[in-house]
Amino acid sequence: MRLLTLALAASLCLPPPAHAVASSETAKALYEDCTADDDTYLKVAYCVGQIRGMVIGAQIAFTAEELTLCYPDDVRNRELLQAFLDYYRDNPSKRLEPAFVTVVLSVTTRWPCTGGKR
Repeated sequence: MRLLTLALAASLCLPPPAHAVASSETAKALYEDCTADDDTYLKVAYCVGQIRGMVIGAQIAFTAEELTLCYPDDVRNRELLQAFLDYYRDNPSKRLEPAFVTVVLSVTTRWPCTGGKR
């Protein structure tokens, strides 16, 4: 619960995107983009970009709060995507949460911090 509260607080520290879609997008909407049956893969590319952007945004916001995300330095976009997809499928109660919160929780679930990091 503390992590969810911190993620929500961090999301309030971020400036809104130019078109404000990412800040109000639900995890369900992001998941639908990530799993779209689209021949051009545009929605999936959008999804991966959103996830990577949210992770970077969380890192910036958490730096101010002395928190950190503990995913590997060499994590690939597909690994971040898979973490989100798995978390979404395993946590149906989070589907209408803001996408940012769900992405942060998916990363912290897949790669929990160890060794005194918080």
